[in-house]
Amino acid sequence: MNKQEKQVYEFLENTFNDKSAPDKTPCFEVFSKDVIVSSPYVGKNLGSNFLQNLLQEWCYVMPNVKMSDITAKAFGPVILTTWNMKGKHENLYRIDNDSEASHNILFKNPNSLGKTVTYPGEMAVFYEQGQIVRYSCKYDILELYKQLGFFLHKEEYFGQSLISKDRVLLISKLQELCLNPITPREVEVLSLNLMGFSAKQIALFLSISFRTVETHIHKALHAVGAYNKLQCLEKMIETQLLPLWQDLGKILFSIHKSRKEKT
Repeated sequence: MNKQEKQVYEFLENTFNDKSAPDKTPCFEVFSKDVIVSSPYVGKNLGSNFLQNLLQEWCYVMPNVKMSDITAKAFGPVILTTWNMKGKHENLYRIDNDSEASHNILFKNPNSLGKTVTYPGEMAVFYEQGQIVRYSCKYDILELYKQLGFFLHKEEYFGQSLISKDRVLLISKLQELCLNPITPREVEVLSLNLMGFSAKQIALFLSISFRTVETHIHKALHAVGAYNKLQCLEKMIETQLLPLWQDLGKILFSIHKSRKEKT
């Protein structure tokens, strides 16, 4: 192993497998303070402190977690790793700063306590000037849902029971299904528009300008291959994708409603 491969390998070993040192702060010294973090359970976030809190909480909900079969391979400044993870859900997730994230749904459910999960995953990190500036983790979160006891019931689309409450996964899924490139914000705007909300209402929900909403709607319609809202609705009904868009719209409306109640 070269120096960076060894650093990444030891980071995974020390973070997940070394139970003798509860304080994992030294493990994260290799990361830039403003490292970009991307994963199935948080989408995109920023900062080594965020990453440290997140992974330490992961170890808290599964205190016996074990990472095995770790590989690390360098491709220039990028280090790619593969691994297998196994752990038993013993404690409820405590962080509540992102209520729509997958890990909150998974590990805050008392019904999943006592269940053991086993899953493979991949991680990629990008080095710049001796520090990791990008961290990206990938694994099948739907499989994780299933192992923790979230089952499918009367689905309007495949995996609905698993992802209908997950904002990040819904946006990602809808982006994949569009004919042309579409941004997450354009997906959000179109989902609310397809639920019947006006541009002014959407602007209020998402805290953006009315003109910006109109621009997003125009671009989103192009992305799905429609000239107007009516044609878009017809396409969604014909392809049976309307429930997918509506589930995202419900999440966004719920978030707005929750924020309004707190103020």
